Amino acid sequence: MATYKGVEIDTSPTEGMVEEAQKGLDWREEFGRGGTEVGVARARDIVNRRNLSIDTVKRMASYFARHEVDKQAEGWRPGEDGYPSAGRIAWALWGGEPGKKWAQANLEEDEKRMHNRLDLAAEVKAVDGQEGVISGLASTFGNIDLHGDIIAPGAFQDSLGQRKGVAMLDHHDMRAPIGRWTRMYETERGLEVEGQLTLEVQRARELYALAKDGALGGMSIGFRVMDDEIDRASGVRTIKQVDLMEISLVAMPANPQAVIERVKDVNDITSKRDFERALVEVLGFSRNAAKGIAARGYVDDARDEPSDTVLTDLRDAVDALKALTQKSN
Repeated sequence: MATYKGVEIDTSPTEGMVEEAQKGLDWREEFGRGGTEVGVARARDIVNRRNLSIDTVKRMASYFARHEVDKQAEGWRPGEDGYPSAGRIAWALWGGEPGKKWAQANLEEDEKRMHNRLDLAAEVKAVDGQEGVISGLASTFGNIDLHGDIIAPGAFQDSLGQRKGVAMLDHHDMRAPIGRWTRMYETERGLEVEGQLTLEVQRARELYALAKDGALGGMSIGFRVMDDEIDRASGVRTIKQVDLMEISLVAMPANPQAVIERVKDVNDITSKRDFERALVEVLGFSRNAAKGIAARGYVDDARDEPSDTVLTDLRDAVDALKALTQKSN
């Protein structure tokens, strides 16, 4: 097994590669042609069944791609004049067709680990009167998404301690940053995040408007798997450690729990009715309970607009009630 950025990948040569590499060494000794010292060294590594590094795998894939054209030359196939050609011998030294398939399979596995995505629950709100602040649960623990993946508690700890600058993107488009994440931390439920949309960017303003309108479905995390385990019976993969690279706003989450429940903008609270609605939609009180709280805790004059002081009190009350509710849970 080889380790690449903390990930173990099986890079031991296959039996077919060993046979090809040995054939290449024998041909080179017999005919005195084909390959370079680098190719000979690679053949010896394969014959000795050494685990090859991912960098070597990449060089092998590059070699096979560059030299595919050599198959068109005379002497490549048995029965042709000059068989085995210098190109055929060199090809064998790198593991031949089995080596080509093996290198490509390992690169595809590495690519899959590089670009994992998981769509999970999120919530968009304005914090402390500042519009465009994204906050919520970006990843849940123990929930199986539609791709059959589970994130295990502690999966983000190493990544959060080492990686800086996790990107905030629009639907995983690395060319479309829309803000920055300011806080990320694990709780018992999952990965809690908070970030600021850059509202000077038109797309960020559009996404904020879509989220407030309920047209944006959730968040999706982009990450490299550093440690995982697959249940062969169920096919469910438990992801134990990740390298978190980006968190995107998305329209269609894969996780059934991945929905933006509500956009909570404190500037929406401009009346007693808004306050009641916040108690119901934000905190989960019944409508009757919300009416009672609002009646005893808020008095406004129907003839006048609420003052800034009253509105601030209402917003503070929602925040305080929310904090108390979270503690009680």
